[in-house]
Amino acid sequence: MAFLNIPQIYKKVVVVALMLIIVIVPIDTSAKRVTSEHKYMAKFLYNFMSHVHFSDNQANKINICIIGDNAITPHLSHLVRRQDSNLISVLPKYIDDNLNNCHVVYIDEVFKENEARALLKARNNKVLTIGNIKGFANRGGIVEFLLRKNKVELKINVSQMSRNKISISDTLLSISDTINTTE
Repeated sequence: MAFLNIPQIYKKVVVVALMLIIVIVPIDTSAKRVTSEHKYMAKFLYNFMSHVHFSDNQANKINICIIGDNAITPHLSHLVRRQDSNLISVLPKYIDDNLNNCHVVYIDEVFKENEARALLKARNNKVLTIGNIKGFANRGGIVEFLLRKNKVELKINVSQMSRNKISISDTLLSISDTINTTE
């Protein structure tokens, strides 16, 4: 009730000050944007697996290894659980971990400083490398996908894909930019 005893002018000043704080102080929507981008990327990765064939995968189970403590991991894991998929596993990995049980290695832009090391390890294990790092395919990654204005831009390094004995559907190749790199 003490608020009611304050003169009317002070009440107006307080209300105006609160309104200014609400208008002037920016509300951080970047966390929501990043979360929705990671959800979108997780859906892309999950659906992408239906277009990939690994010639040496007799078990038909795909282990997707995510390099680092990546925000995409919980979204992708949720999708796999929701779809009740026994054919895909999501395995968080660190740059120094062994990649022997990985079929796919995903490297996020956040970990681009480790890109060269990850690509070398992945190449030695003949896995599908996917990254959302600009220039990833040109530097030896197999699939580069970038999210631009809610559209996915795909670039596929077909020579590296062939070296690793991986095939990607013609449908997906037809809507992608394809490149050939030599080592």
